Amino acid sequence: MKLGNAMKKDHLPLFGVFASLVLFALSTARYPGGYDWANHSISTLFQPSALNGAENPARPLAVLAMFIFCVSMGVVFKSISRSG
Repeated sequence: MKLGNAMKKDHLPLFGVFASLVLFALSTARYPGGYDWANHSISTLFQPSALNGAENPARPLAVLAMFIFCVSMGVVFKSISRSG
C-alpha cells in the first residue's frame, strides 16, 4: 500500500504542471482582444488592464496558474533534495 501512495505523491507535480497549463490556456482565452503567444509576454496576463485598455478578466486565472506551477516546482525541488 505504501508503494501506491508514494506513486501518487510522485505524480503530484506532474498534475500540478498540467493543471497550471490548462489554467494558462483558459486565461489566454479570456484575455480581452485576444492573446498572442508569439507577440505578448506572459506577464501581460498579470496586468490589471489589457493592452487595449479593457479590464483584464484573465488575471485571476493567470495568478492561480502561476501559484499552482510554483508549488509544483517547489515539491519537485524538495523531493530532489531529499533523494540525494
